[in-house]
Amino acid sequence: MAQRDPASALEAVNALANVIIAAGVVVALLAYLGSERTARVEQTFKLIEDLSPPHSAEEVAAAAQQFKAMTKYFPARYEFPLKTPLPLADAQSLLAVARHPERSEEFEKYDTARKHLNALIPVAVAYVHGLGDPAILADRECSFLARSYNYFEHLIEVFGSAQGFGPRQAWQVIRRAVTQMRTEHPESCSDIRPVR
Repeated sequence: MAQRDPASALEAVNALANVIIAAGVVVALLAYLGSERTARVEQTFKLIEDLSPPHSAEEVAAAAQQFKAMTKYFPARYEFPLKTPLPLADAQSLLAVARHPERSEEFEKYDTARKHLNALIPVAVAYVHGLGDPAILADRECSFLARSYNYFEHLIEVFGSAQGFGPRQAWQVIRRAVTQMRTEHPESCSDIRPVR
């Protein structure tokens, strides 16, 4: 019987151990990535559920009142296709209302726009900061988010300007989210074009 060199046998065992360890690392990495993806999708659906239409009678009534106010003050927002964005002069007027709400008869109009745009912030923040699955968020939210951004673009710009509240004003994240969605997931935003 031929004898094996003990050094080559030890090298073979070490090589086999390294292959087993590498395979274990790959399996662990794939399991981690799979669980991360699953957690991200679960987090996305939780976010979508939280942003879903209201369930209680009070929430339904408030949503109906908000929609009624939106169609009263901003009917062009609901044109299909969107033809006319909020005029720049109206956006500047609403900034003046925001600065001195007690002196204005247009407070309800400003408040309606404010509530509408504030309701878009959670999904915009989630998309921009990767708090949910970007493809799912873009598929579900891009058309509504982009449509509102296209209509209220002047208002968002005016509020984010130096004459407004500056670039850290909360609605600026809506612009970032729409821009990123259009770039990263154009198939989800292809039917919503900027109005010029």
